[in-house]
Amino acid sequence: MFAEHREDLHRLVDVLPESELPKARSYLRFLYEVDADPLLQALTTTPDDDEPVSADEEEAVRAARAAIARGETTPWRAPGTASIVLASGPAGFPPHRQSVTTRRVSPQLP
Repeated sequence: MFAEHREDLHRLVDVLPESELPKARSYLRFLYEVDADPLLQALTTTPDDDEPVSADEEEAVRAARAAIARGETTPWRAPGTASIVLASGPAGFPPHRQSVTTRRVSPQLP
């Protein structure tokens, strides 16, 4: 049975357009990583939270949405950036902050 599934997958990969191969590879790698990583497996198989929403939580959501509508929120930073303190400023001035680009290093897979 598994050999039949494997052969079917090979046939599908053989007929995929070249432009779709990176997506197929990414998805297959994801499936491999979920099985190999206990944390990813737990995150992908844990059921959704089914607790009822309390009145306080509903009010907090309403207040947050109203703050967004009024423009009173701080935007998220772009992924891969961080704000760091470079140096203290002169007396009476705040430290200098600068956004820098960070790089995520992925582990090598077998």
